[in-house]
Amino acid sequence: MKTAAILPSLLLGLLLSACGDPPVPVDPQVQPAADPHAGMEMPSGVQPQPGEVLFAGQAVLSGELDVRPNSCFYVTVRSSRGAWLVRRYGLGDAEVEAEGDRRVLDFELNVTHSMMPQAPPASEELAIKVSYVPSGFVEDTQGGAEAIQPVTRGDLSIRLELVAGP
Repeated sequence: MKTAAILPSLLLGLLLSACGDPPVPVDPQVQPAADPHAGMEMPSGVQPQPGEVLFAGQAVLSGELDVRPNSCFYVTVRSSRGAWLVRRYGLGDAEVEAEGDRRVLDFELNVTHSMMPQAPPASEELAIKVSYVPSGFVEDTQGGAEAIQPVTRGDLSIRLELVAGP
């Protein structure tokens, strides 16, 4: 009987001791860095500048479009280690333009879109993938389209064609 009464108190004590330091109020005088990756050094020794465009281009989507409220584009630059840069564009974003039955995306990627603590080595091969996802969920490719092509660092004139449909 005593064990049943002590057990909840013991568990609560263990839980509270595992929480670490108590929360500290945010100092309104301290402003966060504009670029969360500021100071990130590429292995090649090149230091990307905050907001510096690393890749840019245009993706043209045509075909039988399945358009829903959350439909979007995902632009991903991958290396052999996985996704390096990832950015999502909704169909209502300023970068997406409707031209008849086509959608045209003008995209840019910089270090703020990084998924890795460091850029892949300069010698590593890279590829860009643009996906159109009608549901808005990256894992759901039903009714969508994608295009992939090799890229090099600093490529600012990428052009991809995506065709949606059955």
